[in-house]
Amino acid sequence: MRRMLLIVLIFVAGFAGCRPPQDGKTRIRVTFWGAPEEVKIITDTIRNWEANHPDIVVILEHAAYPNYCEKILTQVAGDSGPDVIFTDITYFFSFQAHGMFLDLTPYVNQTQPPITARFFPEILKPFSRDGKIYCIPRDIAPITCMYYNKKPFDEAGIPYPTDDWDWNQFLSICRKLTQRQGDRVTRYGFYGWEWGNFIFTNGGRIVDSEEHPTRCVIDSPQAREALQFYHDLVYKERVMPSPQQLAASGMNTVQYLANEKTVMYLSGIWETPQLRTLQKKAKEEGKTFDWDIVQFPKGPHGQRGTRTGGSGYAVLKTTKHPQAAWEVVKALAGPEGQTDLAKTGLGQPADRMIAESEVWAGTNNIPSNRRTLNKAVKYVIFDPYHPKWTYFYNNILSREMELYMINRQDLDTTVKAITADLNTALRKNAPQP
Repeated sequence: MRRMLLIVLIFVAGFAGCRPPQDGKTRIRVTFWGAPEEVKIITDTIRNWEANHPDIVVILEHAAYPNYCEKILTQVAGDSGPDVIFTDITYFFSFQAHGMFLDLTPYVNQTQPPITARFFPEILKPFSRDGKIYCIPRDIAPITCMYYNKKPFDEAGIPYPTDDWDWNQFLSICRKLTQRQGDRVTRYGFYGWEWGNFIFTNGGRIVDSEEHPTRCVIDSPQAREALQFYHDLVYKERVMPSPQQLAASGMNTVQYLANEKTVMYLSGIWETPQLRTLQKKAKEEGKTFDWDIVQFPKGPHGQRGTRTGGSGYAVLKTTKHPQAAWEVVKALAGPEGQTDLAKTGLGQPADRMIAESEVWAGTNNIPSNRRTLNKAVKYVIFDPYHPKWTYFYNNILSREMELYMINRQDLDTTVKAITADLNTALRKNAPQP
């Protein structure tokens, strides 16, 4: 019922936005995606902001993440695009290749000190081009959260992992906490879908340069060693489920952790709201589900590196109200919007001052170790700055890695296939001088 109501509200809002204004107010359309919790945060932030900005009406248009890019591009091509869009790093590269964004630098400079002076520089860099800012970050998302269920640690008398642990300690814990009945594994020590972290912490890379990718380097000794280690977790050590085993469980990855089918799970901070819900449900049922996070372990040579995401708000060049659109962006990505987001635990603020404040690093709300994510920012590695990277990732890397992780092909075949196909794709889609 809640979902139906939300769809109706979005439809009505969008329909109202198509009518010519009759009250002299400026209409600003904002398109975004997000789960119900995120929709509520955005809606509440904007409605509170509108109370002090009576001359602007914000029309919120929720869209599904899959095909989001195509939807926006189609609207812009039909001269019906919104004024402001929410975008993550990967979609940003696709939109930017079409020259869709308004240069926000002059508007940023209206604020003194500039609003961006508060932000982590790591997230500002990919949203900028040639010294110009095209998107104001709302969050940064290092995929370095090793969620762990405390109960198995407590029962086994094993100390919780700490941020300075490494691959060897990680593997040792996985072995100790994996349970078997005969040859059947009943509880795994770990599950994680982000294989890139193993490459990065072992000193490897996927491409030669994230900012200007020209060739694939996943066939390096460092990358090969990391991928073999990751594969061995499933088939040699048997401390991680295979993709088929996870799918057969009928649970999503977070439920898998909460139900003690695994003890540790690698993902991003966005899992927090669902884990809090599962913790509350367990308590109501008289069960125990306590959890926290720790950084992904360092590699065997002490290196760190984590794939990351991040998102923000941009203004389209086609807007007829750039100043009003900028004011809306400030509301959504400014201190109030990021503070509201931080309180839910859903996203790590891009605003460093908020990330280091009591609403994020200083809160006692679970996860209590979220402050570690501020330290992790210095080790983030963004996806290559290429407008077609999502396509390359889904149709080359993920395809071959899936075959590798279901044991349908070996490491040598996998890295050779990825290297050959990705190099061909990068050559065919090289930026024109």
